[in-house]
Amino acid sequence: MKLVRAHPGMVAWAASLGLVVGLLGWAIAFFLKYAVDRPGDPKFLAWIALGAAVAAILRAGLAVIRRWIQVGLGRKIESDLRADS
Repeated sequence: MKLVRAHPGMVAWAASLGLVVGLLGWAIAFFLKYAVDRPGDPKFLAWIALGAAVAAILRAGLAVIRRWIQVGLGRKIESDLRADS
């Protein structure tokens, strides 16, 4: 735990991005549910589809950034462990 506490900024970023990625996943589900439950105006459905697509693209991009931060954090912790040995 002390090795994780040594890098609070990276841990906070990774956790925050994990939360945002999860919320965007819920947003995509909300858009799809709304489109299925309330069929109607094709223009409105197009906006719903666009919103779902934007949320999916943001989610994918932020998930990549989160993984990049997690890998960097893991490497720093491993480096600290090697330095302590």
